Amino acid sequence: MLEEGKWYRLESAVVDQYKGMLNLKVHSGTTIREVSHEGTLKPTITPIKDLAPGVACIRGKVVQEWEATHDRILQSGMFADETGAIRFVIWKEEGRERLNTGGIYTIYYATVDDFNGRLSLTLNTATTVPEEGDIEVNTGNSLFEGAFVHLSPGSGLVRRCPVEGCNRVLSRQNYCPVHEIQPNYHYDLRIKGWLDNGEETREVLIQRGETEGLVGMSLDQAKELAENNPLGMDEVFLRFREALLGRYLSCRGREIDNRLLVSSCELLHYKPEQLADLLNRAGGSL
Repeated sequence: MLEEGKWYRLESAVVDQYKGMLNLKVHSGTTIREVSHEGTLKPTITPIKDLAPGVACIRGKVVQEWEATHDRILQSGMFADETGAIRFVIWKEEGRERLNTGGIYTIYYATVDDFNGRLSLTLNTATTVPEEGDIEVNTGNSLFEGAFVHLSPGSGLVRRCPVEGCNRVLSRQNYCPVHEIQPNYHYDLRIKGWLDNGEETREVLIQRGETEGLVGMSLDQAKELAENNPLGMDEVFLRFREALLGRYLSCRGREIDNRLLVSSCELLHYKPEQLADLLNRAGGSL
């Protein structure tokens, strides 16, 4: 058995490639010999834009955490550096810890997977080292414009877990899937929904800063509305739906798995001159 941290010389091993990933195969004819070596192995940091399926070392920032879509997921979110961003996942496993949103990390030997042409990181086999300071990240600049056709549950005024580094949205019973009941929650605003441009749809996730501008309601106003209305937080959801459904939005952000993580968003307003131009062009073709 090979031991971690030791150096070996392998002869007659087979190296092949599958989907761009190199594999080393040891068979009955392979000779393995331990060798003495006092040098240190310095892994090469790969920019996110240059990642390929296999194993890689990267340095970047946790820019967003997402709600877990499976009971076995400890944490998932988006990891970014100066060149791009990529989805990451950590599966529940003894000894595994979550990363802090906004934290800078160097990650050694993460698994880079390819699913339907989209890359993602699995960090369970990786070594994660927290770093000091900050970096400028590139979270993407995809543009999607369309009609807001659906406001998803979990939009409006939400309660978040107060445990440092968590920030998950709590259930109606103030339950966090990681830290259980949290009576000292804090409030937040967000929009989860779908845009349709007539040819394709896109799920959008809009955080508080852009949400307040789109619906014309601040966090304090939303809290006051919920506290003084029999429907509570449901009233905020209904106000959001009334303000957004049928409106045309222009959203920019990072697109991952048909979801747009919005960094900027604005309402598109009706322009009579554009409609007149379209009618004239349509009439001329009849």
